[in-house]
Amino acid sequence: MVTITPIVPPSVVQPELDSYADRILGAAIEQFALHGIRRTSVDDVAATARVGRVTVYRRFATKDELVRAAWIRHLRRIHARLSVATDGLVEPVERMIEWFALGVHALRDDPLFRRLVISDRETVLPYLSVDAAPIHAAMTSIVLKAQPQLRALLGSDAERLTELFVRLGLAGGRPGGFAATPNIDETRYLARQFIEPVLRSYKQGDPT
Repeated sequence: MVTITPIVPPSVVQPELDSYADRILGAAIEQFALHGIRRTSVDDVAATARVGRVTVYRRFATKDELVRAAWIRHLRRIHARLSVATDGLVEPVERMIEWFALGVHALRDDPLFRRLVISDRETVLPYLSVDAAPIHAAMTSIVLKAQPQLRALLGSDAERLTELFVRLGLAGGRPGGFAATPNIDETRYLARQFIEPVLRSYKQGDPT
């Protein structure tokens, strides 16, 4: 089977960051929240992190890589909250439905996500759409690591389908996205209409 998940730079997907990289990403998120991505320079991030410009580039070769890594750091933290909230759901289909619904609403209500998508739209959206392959791949890896039952259920299709769910979640969580309803039960209903049948088909041993 051909995979659609690309190779991701280690500094983008690797959760074990050194102290400098962690400070740099924290500073980047802070500057993006204050000034937006387009108006934030690498020098701004370096100054906020109290490191040299060269230190930033040793860990993130380009500003694009820094932005993606910062997004993944922020999304990882959101996902950590989702994992805690869904840990009590052992059955993989029910857990994915709840993860999707909670995730869409966590994004929709996230101050940084809303601020950047609304005020820095032209700069931000490519990182979440046409240029989002590294973010999709990293988040797919994070989700499957947190939900081993989902990987076991989907088998060789785990990466492909989980990436689809990640893409849907990011799209639905954007202001004005297809799951923009403030009612989380309506988002759960959407997940049951579009995600549950796919997962149930694997559970029944007859994926289509």
